[in-house]
Order: sequence, then C-alpha cells, then structure tokens
Amino acid sequence: MHAAVVADLLAIPGCHVATTLDERQRVSSTLPPSQFLEVEYVDETAREQTAFDRLCIETSATLVIAPETGGELNRRVQHVVDLGRLALNCASHAIGLCGDKLRLAEHLLNQGIATIHTRAVPDSKNPWDVFAGDCVVKPRDGAGSWLTFLVPDRDAVRWECVRGEMKAAHMFESAIIQPYIAGESLSVGCLCDSVGNVEVFPIARQSLNGPNFEYQGGSLPAELEPRTVAAIHELARSACKSIHGLRGYVGIDLLLPDASSISPLIVEVNPRLTTSYIGYRKLCRNNIAERMLSASVSESLPPLDWNSGSVTFDAAGDCQHHIGGGPSS
Repeated sequence: MHAAVVADLLAIPGCHVATTLDERQRVSSTLPPSQFLEVEYVDETAREQTAFDRLCIETSATLVIAPETGGELNRRVQHVVDLGRLALNCASHAIGLCGDKLRLAEHLLNQGIATIHTRAVPDSKNPWDVFAGDCVVKPRDGAGSWLTFLVPDRDAVRWECVRGEMKAAHMFESAIIQPYIAGESLSVGCLCDSVGNVEVFPIARQSLNGPNFEYQGGSLPAELEPRTVAAIHELARSACKSIHGLRGYVGIDLLLPDASSISPLIVEVNPRLTTSYIGYRKLCRNNIAERMLSASVSESLPPLDWNSGSVTFDAAGDCQHHIGGGPSS
C-alpha cells in the first residue's frame, strides 16, 4: 500500500515525494526508482521521528500511513498539524472518533445510521450478560482483525481462552463485545473532500477466515443486486457525512446480513488508506492519489472513471486483475 501510493503520487506531473522507510526494508522495498523520490532509511525510533519532522517541514503536504491502534495515527496527524504543516489525512478529532469502536457505534446509532450494537466487555466473567447467543470480542481501538474472536453461545472454555489472550496483550480491559450476525463481509472506499462531498467507490468483497476473522484480502467489484448496491452507497455516504473532519480516502467495513440483502450494517469506519486501495487503483482509470490531493483543497472534479473487469488482492497487497474495455457501473 505504501509503495502503491508513492508510485501514484510520483505519476502526478511536477510532484516530488519524500518518505521514511525502515532500514530493514532497504533490500526488499518495492518503491519505484525515480529522481523525484527521496527515501530516508531509519533504523531506530529517535532517528525516525527526526526524519519525520524534517520531511514534514520541507514538504508542502504530508500523508501519514499508520494504524489507529494505540492512537498512533491520531498522534502522528496531530503532530503534523502542530508543526504548522498540511496533513492529507482526516482531521484528528475524526480519527479519534473512528478509532474508538465503542464511541463510533454510539455516534452512528445516535445519528440513525445502521451499525452493529456494541458494548464494553462486562466486568462479570459472563459475556452473555450483555448479548445472548454467539458474540464477537475485539479491542476497542484495534486495526484489521487483530485480536478479534468469535465466542459461541455459552462456550465458557472458548471465553476463557479469549480472555487469556486479550489479557496477555493488555487489551482485555478495553475490549468490546458485539452480537455475531451471520452475513457477507464487504467494504467500500470513499473519497471525502473538505466541503462535505462524498464519492463512493465500487463495493469490494472481503475474505475473512476462521473464528478469528483473519483478513486474507478481497475482490472487487462485488456482484450484488442493484438495490443492495444502492443501499450500501447510501449508508456509506450517510456515515461519512455524519463524521465531521473526514477527508481524503476513507475505508468502510460493512456486513450484509443473511437475513436481509437490503439492510447493510456499518462494522467500522477506517479514517485512512486501507488494503483495498491496492485493488481500486488497478480498476480506476484515474489517479486516486491525485484526487486525494485535490480533495484537500476542495477542488470540484467529475466522478472517478472505473474500468469494467475485476481485481483480486491478498492481505499483502498482491493483485490479480482482469480489465475489460468499458466503464464500470
């Protein structure tokens, strides 16, 4: 994802890119060679922070790529702002809201936006004090499917295993619990500009495996009924518009319940680049990174143009794609 967005930025006429990279990735890096690319290799935290600050100050704008976990993305973006520089990310308060799954669920429900009911894990040893039936337990501020577990109804042995793993990671005290809802896992990218416009991308199907919901990539576009597509687009647009400060690329994880193909639910709102960017850039006729830059300065542009065809990508970002000749719907 990092290499992909760097390549897309370098494809913009007149754009120079500077980035930090872990010294251990010097040999394996897939960054494209370019006279317009500066790479600062770092091998320790102090040097990385120094390089980060210098590059922020020397460049016109900064795009932070980091997970929400532990507030890292929020801290980095706020640091760019504190340096008096332009961050191409969502605003800090929007990142803080989206990064807190409990607060986000409460916000969406208060706005009348369909999402999964979410509670803090109860103090008692029994998760079924909160929700009856199978449930899902995950960190309140985790990213991806890290430490995400399915706990079958009344399975005390499984529950104790989950508690043990989360306690070992010091995440149990801030864990959340949700009812398990059988359905299809989907995602959709959105492009939000600073004046409130939201463009919704084609819908992707996620590949999640096992009781820990291990993310294995996805494919797009998902083949869905037109009315389902319309419902998802409307839900994604409403969610984005309800959160002040979303800007640039935003990824939304969704669940399409087996019980209803026209009642999608928001699972998470990711205020950052997601792995799906790898697939979208292959399918899009335009340069999405260039549109992200335009969104930061409120330029009004026509909708993105999509190829027909399909893209499949794994969790590492490796793609297989077949592109047709005509535009995609």
